[in-house]
Amino acid sequence: MAAWLLPDPETSGVFALLVLLEGWRRVPQSGILLRQTPVSGWQRASVWRDRTSRRLIHVFPPISSALVLESGGVREKRHAASHRPRMWEVILVWFSGLIGTLGIVLVVPFASLRFGWAGLLSTLALLLTLGCVTAVVVFRYLRRMNLPRGRASGIALPLISPFAIGRGHDLLREYRCHDAHPAAVLRAVLPPADFRAWLRTTVYDAVHSSRQDDYQIVELLGMSSCQRILSELPHPRDSDAEGYCPRCGSQYRVIDALCADCGLTVRAWA
Repeated sequence: MAAWLLPDPETSGVFALLVLLEGWRRVPQSGILLRQTPVSGWQRASVWRDRTSRRLIHVFPPISSALVLESGGVREKRHAASHRPRMWEVILVWFSGLIGTLGIVLVVPFASLRFGWAGLLSTLALLLTLGCVTAVVVFRYLRRMNLPRGRASGIALPLISPFAIGRGHDLLREYRCHDAHPAAVLRAVLPPADFRAWLRTTVYDAVHSSRQDDYQIVELLGMSSCQRILSELPHPRDSDAEGYCPRCGSQYRVIDALCADCGLTVRAWA
């Protein structure tokens, strides 16, 4: 009886791999990759700072979520960023993505194993219908954000695929945040300690860098605020620590050492 309820494992494995491959996407140079899982809040994932890279961003969305931010600072306003997705749009796209991801990995292999071609075609038709609904909702939202019709269509049409339908929820969030400064987004989603660590690192790089993209956060916050951020000691302070990294704020028990993440000399407590 238990075997009768299980999908074909080989087909499920192939379909799961195809869903994973949909998450293999480009992260721009100095981009910030955020991930959220059902058991954890938003967390930053490390990316290559000096060049564009490809990463596994989406892992079975919308069960897990991902958001890529461009860390280059304030961009020219091209969209009507005041428009939020309507609540019914968010709920509909999320549930459609959940049903689509679980359906293509579990339901379709089960239906094809149990009912043959009839089960395969009927479940695929259902998932394609959900994909069309998701694509229409995302397309209408992107048009409200003033994206050209051609670009909005190019973004929304791939969501018709049962392997890509789960990305619809992440796309709504991505374009809602598109014109916001990364600092505002990170402050809203990250735990306070993680946000302070990111802000300190970013400000340090901006103050000590000649790159215009890095310097934009200095223009946003002001040099005096940036200097104040860098002068603050890491908090909470580890009672056993003798010093800290001036860039990331990591604390160390010895002073005559280099930060494992930044390669800078550990600074003694003032």
